[in-house]
Amino acid sequence: MQNKKLSVFIIALFLLVNLPIANVSAKESDQDMDVWLKEEMNPRIIKIVGNYNKSSQENWNVNLSQYLIEKDKKPAAKKLKAFRDELNDLKKEVKQIKIPDTADKKERKKIKQIKKNLTKTLKRSDKDANRLIKKFDKDKKVTSIAARKVEKKAISKASDAFVSLNEFNDMKVDPLKIGFAENIDQKEAEAILIQHDAEQKKIAEMKEKKKREKEEKKAAEAEKQLIEEEKNKAKREAAKKEAKEKIDKAVSELISMGDGSIKNIRPTSGDDWIAVYVEVDNTWHLFSQEEQKYMAETIGPAVESSIVETGITDYCDVHFIDENGMTVASPKFLGGGYKIKN
Repeated sequence: MQNKKLSVFIIALFLLVNLPIANVSAKESDQDMDVWLKEEMNPRIIKIVGNYNKSSQENWNVNLSQYLIEKDKKPAAKKLKAFRDELNDLKKEVKQIKIPDTADKKERKKIKQIKKNLTKTLKRSDKDANRLIKKFDKDKKVTSIAARKVEKKAISKASDAFVSLNEFNDMKVDPLKIGFAENIDQKEAEAILIQHDAEQKKIAEMKEKKKREKEEKKAAEAEKQLIEEEKNKAKREAAKKEAKEKIDKAVSELISMGDGSIKNIRPTSGDDWIAVYVEVDNTWHLFSQEEQKYMAETIGPAVESSIVETGITDYCDVHFIDENGMTVASPKFLGGGYKIKN
């Protein structure tokens, strides 16, 4: 009796521990399936049907309408062959849809139905295209194009299964549609071509509009950039003017402070104030070397400080020359101070 009670307790404990795990696993499975439908299957199906519609419109509807009006079978047959190639590519894409392991029996059945019916539609269109190519090859007269009944029923079933499958996972997807003309006679051909021309005109207008908008945007950006460049140029000119005024004032004050001993202060090269010449009066040569050194080490730092303060440069190297342009004092390479040249 005790063994029986123990067995019942163990079973109850097992269920208590494992049932929540099973529920969590089922929820994860539903989530995985939902993600797969939304990110994998949904985009694939929409792409396949969209490409089918585009190809059948151009290579079947418009192509064969042009044939019935113009009676030129060579380009018609060429486009039908291109249509068959695209159909084969689409069949491969349908085949590449792999059912995930997380799908349950009901979901697998619906996905298989979608794949089966889409493939059936593509195969039927392929047979119709091949049948017409053979007629053209045998030079048979074709006055109207009657496709075998295109599998609207098949794609409708696929669509229903797809919507049902997505609703099961709380998703909403529009029914799949096809734009394949089953019967084309002279009158229908004219209507198809008129509609096609209108669509092409609309597409051309949209392209032209986009092109125009792109050009306008490009022109606006170029104008904005030009205005910005002009502003920056004006700022640079203003900054340059301000810097020149500051440096002119600083040089004038330094020359005045020299009491006639400083003739001029200018950059050693162009407008780069990183190195300057201080031109001294020729009376410089009348002073002793000690006096010359004192003057250089007094005037040099004052000139450097005044020029740096204007903001025109972060550093200034000061050299002394006489009225003949001969260097009389230069900063030492190491240790600071000036080297006097006689």
